[in-house]
Amino acid sequence: MPSGAERAVKAARRCDLPPRVRCLTVDGTGAGRAGGFKNAARPVDDAGMIGQVVQTSEAAKRDPRRLRALMDRAFLLMREHKLGSVFIGIAGPEGDLLIPEFIAFLESQLRVEDGIFVLTRERAVLLLTDVDLEQAKQVVDRIRDDFGNRFPTAGDLPVSIRFHAVRAGGKQPTAKAILPKLFSAALH
Repeated sequence: MPSGAERAVKAARRCDLPPRVRCLTVDGTGAGRAGGFKNAARPVDDAGMIGQVVQTSEAAKRDPRRLRALMDRAFLLMREHKLGSVFIGIAGPEGDLLIPEFIAFLESQLRVEDGIFVLTRERAVLLLTDVDLEQAKQVVDRIRDDFGNRFPTAGDLPVSIRFHAVRAGGKQPTAKAILPKLFSAALH
């Protein structure tokens, strides 16, 4: 019978997150210990645990494997279910402090089945599934307007938003093909 650590490793291999995200432990060591709170080496307060989860989920959004997983998902939906998807490139001027806030807000407004990949502080790739190009534009415009309404002091958001639709019957999307379309005319 496999030990708790072996079961945790097998479960981690089935998910799409980097190893340090998968191996979060209750004692905060990241040493791959499997076990519950009763087996923790030291007590962990809620604030410390929340900070670790937020920090690692941020790292997961920047993991290059996530971009590949988003592209595979779009292709799978297109091939097996004939569903269209849209990749969206969000880019702002380098050093702008408002763009990361907008990207975080945008992510919080997405459906569970949609995804985000953060390239840099000012650039991100979104995947909206089961939508066409017009619906994707409406979703992004609605979220952008909502951001402006919730944070009126932000003013005009200096962001470039570009779209790339993945249609049924097309080829497997690749980063080499999609990223230039999303960011070639981005703000500098």
